Amino acid sequence: MVNQCNLVLTVLLVFLQKGIDCSDRTHLVQCHFDERCTCIVYQMHVNVDCSWKNITDIPALPENISSLNLQHNSISKIQANTFLQSNKLTVLDLSYNEISNLIPQALKGLTGLLYLYIDHNYLNYSEGTLPKGVFKPLISLIHLSLKFNIDRITLTYGFFKLPSETIADLSMLERLEIDASSATAKHFGEGFSHLVNLNSIYIGQSYNLWLTNNTFRYMTQLRHFFINCEEVQVDNGTFALLKQLNTLSIKYVSLSKLKYMEFCKFVGELRFTAIEVFKLTNALINDDTIAIFPWDSANIVFLHTPLRELYITHNGRYEWDFPNYPTSPSPRLKIIDFSYSKFVNFRLDIANVSKLILRNNTLGKFLANNGYMKSNESRIEHIDLSYNSIYKLYNPIFHGQPNLRNIDLSGNLLREISFDLSYTISLESLNLSGNYIMLFTEETMRNLETISKYRILTVDLSYNELQCSCSALSFLLWMRSGPVHFHQFEHYKCAYSAELLDYRTVSDATRQLQRECINTSHVLAGASSLLIVMVGLIIGAIVYRQRWKLRYMFYSAKNKYNKYKAVADVIEYTYDAFISYSEDDRSFVLTDCIEKLEKEETLSLCINHRDFVPGDDITDNILNAIKKSRKTICIISKSFFDSYYCMFEFNMARMEGIHSRNKKNVIFLVLYKHVRSKDIPLVFYELIQNQSYIEYPDDPQDTGIFWAKVKEAVCV
Repeated sequence: MVNQCNLVLTVLLVFLQKGIDCSDRTHLVQCHFDERCTCIVYQMHVNVDCSWKNITDIPALPENISSLNLQHNSISKIQANTFLQSNKLTVLDLSYNEISNLIPQALKGLTGLLYLYIDHNYLNYSEGTLPKGVFKPLISLIHLSLKFNIDRITLTYGFFKLPSETIADLSMLERLEIDASSATAKHFGEGFSHLVNLNSIYIGQSYNLWLTNNTFRYMTQLRHFFINCEEVQVDNGTFALLKQLNTLSIKYVSLSKLKYMEFCKFVGELRFTAIEVFKLTNALINDDTIAIFPWDSANIVFLHTPLRELYITHNGRYEWDFPNYPTSPSPRLKIIDFSYSKFVNFRLDIANVSKLILRNNTLGKFLANNGYMKSNESRIEHIDLSYNSIYKLYNPIFHGQPNLRNIDLSGNLLREISFDLSYTISLESLNLSGNYIMLFTEETMRNLETISKYRILTVDLSYNELQCSCSALSFLLWMRSGPVHFHQFEHYKCAYSAELLDYRTVSDATRQLQRECINTSHVLAGASSLLIVMVGLIIGAIVYRQRWKLRYMFYSAKNKYNKYKAVADVIEYTYDAFISYSEDDRSFVLTDCIEKLEKEETLSLCINHRDFVPGDDITDNILNAIKKSRKTICIISKSFFDSYYCMFEFNMARMEGIHSRNKKNVIFLVLYKHVRSKDIPLVFYELIQNQSYIEYPDDPQDTGIFWAKVKEAVCV
């Protein structure tokens, strides 16, 4: 935490540096009362900095002093009445000294003091070091910091607590920063009941903090609770009295951690509160038995609280799996931070989340083929995926996020922008620093240009291996003169053949490359492109002309590989005919064809729905049926030509006759339904001209002759 005193000093120094209108009333000089100190005089106020001066006694101070910084000195005692004339002092910082006790008159006169910092001293809390009445003069104090005053041995054994009668005099106090033990936590004494304005407590250090249902008995108005500890335990009902608790932050500073059940119990206590901000840092651990992040268990509680911000970071000894089907967070939850948690996957319904931080996880492999959203649309504005070993991102990963303004992908392994940015119409910042990107594609540049038409877009490409070559010249020129603003572009450098060129900046390199990359390179590129196109067209024409032959050869080879027996080795065909038909003509095949040809004419037919081998690939079944049949009968109708598999069966049978049966025709067409001439493919006319077809008669009396001719055609 930045001390308020330092903040005031910093602001005043900024005023001096910026030359504000009041500069004629602001002076930075040596203090007349002690030349070791620096005084900043602004109007009628004096802000004094005496830090790091090896001061042992507090000097006599002027009456108009407003703030006093005595950090990092050797003060061991505050003499009585030292501040008797300092009623205008509002900020006093005595941190990092050697004060071991305060005498009753030590702070007398500080009636206007608002902020008092005595951190990092030797005030082992007791009635002797902090006697009753010592804080009584501080009638205006709103912030008291006494943390990091307990020595290690006392902290470990916990034999200390802040004297409640001493603290009771600070009726205006709003924020208290202290060290604590289980004894302190169990007995925030009755004196705390006088601190009616106290809303924040910060525990600076604690060894084993045990919170019970009596801990907050005398401070039920508490709204903010911050803990730094080595271990914390909570009893049932610990937060039951804190109906107004808004912020809870817990940071572990040791190897001791909350395990799964302990975490669930801890979160469960939040159901009594009005929690809006929950932070858990370095506190949660997984083990080799439970590797699923306990999102669902915690979310059950979060759904019944007004939680807006959730920070669970720096957690996990091993890798975490996020639940495959996680429950959706509350629509009130706006910020989720799971950074430094070793997640290997993450997908959540973030429809109402505005900020998602997944920094320093191991999501690279997962995000190559998946997005982080389970929802189709999201109001998210900021996404941080930095330092996740990302080498490629799922192309539509940023779709459905029209409000996305900031994307942080820094510190990853990206070599190109393969993901789609065309939907990020609100994008303002794209951080790609610390990757391995050499250049942008034309599509990426177009997308970024489109976005920049509507808002100022900043891209950070610092610390990337930018390429300086003729092939990258258009990209470099675009970077230098395009509509997109590149963060710290003047410091970018580029490489060629893995060696840095002797250019100070990319701008210098671009000017040099413009002279080196002469027009012949464009001519060569054009000729090469033309040659490639011509070769491609020739190959494409050949492949298209021989497409059915190539497909037949492929499926034949596949059948042989799968050890299907070739027709040439078969003495007799398994079937007399394979019937090829569309689904619209199925009833004709199942009734008429089977009845007339199989039952009456005793022919053996192969019907796909009946004789194909279940589980085999359909193309294998078709080719086997053709090879094992004497003939292939095609039941021709308009729907036959519209069916992909009917045309496939026809062409495979045609290739069978040409390549496996010495150019013998194995196809017989049955013109079942009238088809217009213009709807018949040209390849069928050869069979029609060779009389290798028959029309189904309109007159029922002619069906006998029809079926006889079909049998005759099959048996030839």
